[in-house]
Amino acid sequence: MKVRPVDEVVLDLRSWREAVLNDLLATLVLGAAPVIVMVLIEAKRHPEQKLAALAFLLIYLVVAGLMALRRLDFHWRAWPLLLLGHGVAALAMARGGLAGDGRMFLVVLPAIASILLGTRAALISVGIGLLTYAVAAGLARAGVLFYWLVRLDNPLGANEWLFAGITFSFSLAVLLTLQWEFNRFQARTTRRQAELLEMAQTLQARYQIVSELVSDFAYALRVESDGSLIPEWSTGTLTRIEIFEIGKPLSQETVERFLHPDDLLSFRQAVQEVLSGRSYTVEFRIFAPDGKMHWLRNYARPEWSEEEGRVVRIYGAAQDITARKEAEQALEQSERRFRAFSEANLAGVYVMQDGVVRYINPALCQMLGYEQEEVVDRLGIDELIHPDDRERIRKQYRLRLGKEPVGSRYTLKALRKDGSTIYCEVLAQQITYEGRPAILGTVLDVTEQVQARERLERQVAQLALLREIGGQIASVAALDTVLERAVHLIAETFGYEHVAVAMVDEKRGEVVMRARAGSYRDLFPPDHRLPITVGMVGWVVRNGRTRLANNVEEDPYYVNRFPDRIPTRSELTVPIRVGGKVVGVLDVQSMHLNAFSAGDVLVLETVADQIAVAIENARLYEALQEELAAKEQALEALRESETSAQAILNALDASVVLVSGDGSILAANPAARKALAEAGEQIIGRHYAEVLGRRIHNRPDHFKEVLCTGRGVRFEREVDGRVYVHSIHPVLDDRGKVSRAVILVTDATERVELQRQVARAERMAALGRLAAGLAHEINNPLQAIRSHLELVLDFPLEPRERREHLLIIQDEIERLANITQRVLSFARPTDDQREIVSVAELVQRVITLTSKQLERNRIQVHLDLPADLPPLRVTSGQIVQVLLNLFINAIEAMPDGGRLELAARAEGDTMTLTLTNDGPPIPDEYIERVFDPFFTTKSGSTGMGLAVSYGIIQRHGGTIRVENVKEGGVRFTITLPVVGEGDHQEVSR
Repeated sequence: MKVRPVDEVVLDLRSWREAVLNDLLATLVLGAAPVIVMVLIEAKRHPEQKLAALAFLLIYLVVAGLMALRRLDFHWRAWPLLLLGHGVAALAMARGGLAGDGRMFLVVLPAIASILLGTRAALISVGIGLLTYAVAAGLARAGVLFYWLVRLDNPLGANEWLFAGITFSFSLAVLLTLQWEFNRFQARTTRRQAELLEMAQTLQARYQIVSELVSDFAYALRVESDGSLIPEWSTGTLTRIEIFEIGKPLSQETVERFLHPDDLLSFRQAVQEVLSGRSYTVEFRIFAPDGKMHWLRNYARPEWSEEEGRVVRIYGAAQDITARKEAEQALEQSERRFRAFSEANLAGVYVMQDGVVRYINPALCQMLGYEQEEVVDRLGIDELIHPDDRERIRKQYRLRLGKEPVGSRYTLKALRKDGSTIYCEVLAQQITYEGRPAILGTVLDVTEQVQARERLERQVAQLALLREIGGQIASVAALDTVLERAVHLIAETFGYEHVAVAMVDEKRGEVVMRARAGSYRDLFPPDHRLPITVGMVGWVVRNGRTRLANNVEEDPYYVNRFPDRIPTRSELTVPIRVGGKVVGVLDVQSMHLNAFSAGDVLVLETVADQIAVAIENARLYEALQEELAAKEQALEALRESETSAQAILNALDASVVLVSGDGSILAANPAARKALAEAGEQIIGRHYAEVLGRRIHNRPDHFKEVLCTGRGVRFEREVDGRVYVHSIHPVLDDRGKVSRAVILVTDATERVELQRQVARAERMAALGRLAAGLAHEINNPLQAIRSHLELVLDFPLEPRERREHLLIIQDEIERLANITQRVLSFARPTDDQREIVSVAELVQRVITLTSKQLERNRIQVHLDLPADLPPLRVTSGQIVQVLLNLFINAIEAMPDGGRLELAARAEGDTMTLTLTNDGPPIPDEYIERVFDPFFTTKSGSTGMGLAVSYGIIQRHGGTIRVENVKEGGVRFTITLPVVGEGDHQEVSR
C-alpha cells in the first residue's frame, strides 16, 4: 500500500481548525479591504466619524498580522480574532444604531466561535454579543451615540444598499468557506480513517518483527484516566531483562527497582513531558536482574485523544548505549587527562579540524601571543602559518587526513599576533576528535636554534668561500687574474649586485678599478677612477678603516656618478692593506636596504686581507721572477768565473786557508800549502794553531774572537823582518751563526814600508805647515836669552842679579829644548809597536804642537774627556798624526777664529771621538772623496793627509767618517777599540 507523507494530510480536528482559521483570516483580509476604504472615505466627508474609521483600520491591521503569524499558537490567533469581531460589531452598532449592520455580526460570531473553538467558545461569544447589544441600546437611549450615528431612522439609500450588500456578500462568503472546509474535512477524515487503520495494523506487525531482530527495545504503554501506565507490548529483549510485565501496571516500586537512583528525577520529568502531549528523548541507567547496569537512550511519542483531551498511549523505543557510554566516559576521562597534561605542558599543543583550530593550550597561546578564545574555532592555517609555508602545510594536512594517515615531524614558520615570525618544530598525527578525524600536534619554539643554525650555515658558507678564495689565490700568481677570481667568487657566493677591487694610484692621487663582477659590471666605464678625496672609497683610502652604509642616502660620503644606471641602496667598503699601508679597497654594493650584516663585514675584511696577501704574493712573484732571472745570469757568470776564480786563488801570492768551527783546516791554496807545510807534509785536517803558530806565530785568541763575535779581525805580525797582514773573516750558515772562517795571510812588507814613508812625508808636510808657528815659538825664548846675555856681558851686575838673569836664560834654554824635543819626537820615524795610552795624553800632545796656531787664529778649544774613559792600545805616534792632521785642517778652515770641540765617549768595547769645528761645510760633491789619496782643494797640499789618517785608523781596527753639521761646521767621528779587561789589569800592574 502506497502511503503519502504525513505532512500532506490532515489527521485530526485540531489540524482542520488550523486550516479553517488560516482560510478565514485570508478571506477577511481580502474581503474587508474595500469596506475599510469606504469607511475612510466616509470619515473624510464626516469628520465626526474619523475616530470610528481609525478604530476600523486598527482592527484590520491586527487581523492582517494574525494572518501573517502562522507559527503562533492556534488559540493565540483564534481568540483575538473572535474578540476583534465583537469589536467590529460594537463599532457597527455605534454607527448604524440598533437597526444597523452590527446585529448581523452578533449572529455570525457565535457560529464562527463554535467552528474554531468549540461549544464553550460559542456560548461565550453569544454572551459577549448580548452584552454588546444591551450596552449599545442603553447608550443610544441615553443619547450618547448621537454624534456617532450615520443614520437615525435607518433609511436604505444607495450607499446603505451598497454597504449592506458588501457586508452580506462578505458574511455569505465566510459561511460558505466554513461549510466547504467542513465538508472537505468530513470526506477526508472518513477516507483517512480506513487508510490509517490498515496502515497502523501493517506497521505494528512490521515493527514488532523488526524489533525482535535487533538488540534495541520497543514498547507501547496505555495511559489510564488515573495516569497509571500499563504495558501493552514490548520486544522480547526488553521482556528478557524483566523491566516490566505486559498488562501489569507499571508501579512506582518497579520503577525505583530497575532505575538508577540518580536518574529518577530526569525519568519522572520525561514522563510528565510525554503525558502533556510532547515527544521526549532521555538517557537513563537501568539494572538488570543480574545486577549489571545498562545505559538506555529512550525516545517516547504520545498519542493524543481529542475526545478525551489527554494522552491515551505512549509509544517508545530504547537503545542500549552502554558500550557507547562506557567509551564516552573513557574518552571523557582521557580528554580530561589530555587537557590537564596539555594545560601544564611547556610545549604547545593544538587540535586542528577542518582547517580550524579546535583546541590550543596556554603554552602555544603564549608562543603566538593570542588568548585562547581568539584562536579556538576562529583561526587556522591561513592566519597562523607564514605565507612561505602555507601550501606545504596544507599538503601535509591533507596527507595526514587521507586514507593512510602519516605522522610527521617538520619545521615551519608561524605568525604571531603582532605580525612577527617564529620558527616552530611540529610533531603531528591524526586522531579522532568528537567523532571526526582531526590533527593533534605538539609545537616547540625553535626560533633560537633555527637562527643559530642559519648563522652557523652562513658562517660555514663564508668559511668555505674564504677557503676557496684562499685556494684560488694560492694557485694563481698573476695579480690581475687573482683579483678577477676573487670578485667573481664573492659575487657568486653572496649574490651582491656589485663587487669591485680598486687600487691606489699614489702619483695621480686616484683610486683605479682593477676588477669587477656582478650585475653592475657593465654599468661602470672600463677605466673608472675616482680621486681619493671623493666618496666612501676615498674615505676608506684616507682613513684606513672599513665604512658601512646600509642606507646610502644617510651617508654623507656616498657618491654615485651614474645614478640613472646604478641603483645602489647599500654599500660596504673595506681597505686592503699591505705592510700597514692602504694599497686598495674592496667595494661591495647592493640595491637592497640593510643588505650587509656584521658577519658580512667580518668576512669581507678577511677576504680583503687575503687579497692583500695575493697582491703581496703577486708582487713578490714578479720580484722573484726578476730575481731568479738575475740569479740565473749571476749563476751563469759564476760558473764562467769559477775557473777564473780558482785560477786567481791558485795564482795569489797570499796564503788563503779555510778553517772549520773547531779549528780544523778544510782547504788551502797552493801559496798557503807552500808557506805553511814542511817538505811532504799535509796540512788539511790539522788544527790551524798548530800549522800557523809554527811558522807565523799566530795568536789563537783572534780566531776565537771571530767565532764568538761574528766580526772579522785584521792585524799585522812581523816575522823575520817581514810584515804579514792577517785577516780572519767569518763564514755564516743559514741561521746566521759562524760555522767557518777564512784566514788570509798577505806579505805586506813593501806596502807597510811605503805607508811609513808616506806617513813620514806627511809628518814633514805637517811640520812645514807648523813652521811659522814653531819659528815664532823658538824666537821668543831666543830673544829672551839674547837680552839677558847682553845684560850679563855688558853691564856690571851684582852676583845675585847676575844669577837671576842666568837662571832666566837657563829656563828659556830648557823651553827651547822641549820644543825641539816635541818636533823631533813627531818628525822622527816611528815603529809600529802599540802601547796602552790614555786619550787625554794623546790630545794633550796635539794641543802642545798646535797651541800657537790656535792662539794666533783665535780658536777656542773645548774638551769633553770624562775621567773614567778606558785606555787605548795604539801606536801613539800614528794616532797623534791623525789628530794633528784634523787640528791643522780645522785651524786652516777657521782663519778668522772659531770653536773647536773634541769629545770622547766609551760604549761597550768601542770608544768614539768627535772633532767638530765652526768652519765652512764641505761641498756635497766633495764630501765622499775627502779620504781619497791625492784629493785636495788647497794649493800646495799633497792630498795625502786624510788618506793616511784613514789607513792608520783602519789598521787600528777602527773607522773614521766626516759629515756636515746642520747648524754649520764639519764633524769628524773616529771609533777605536778600547783595551780589554786583561789589559786593564796589565796597566794597573
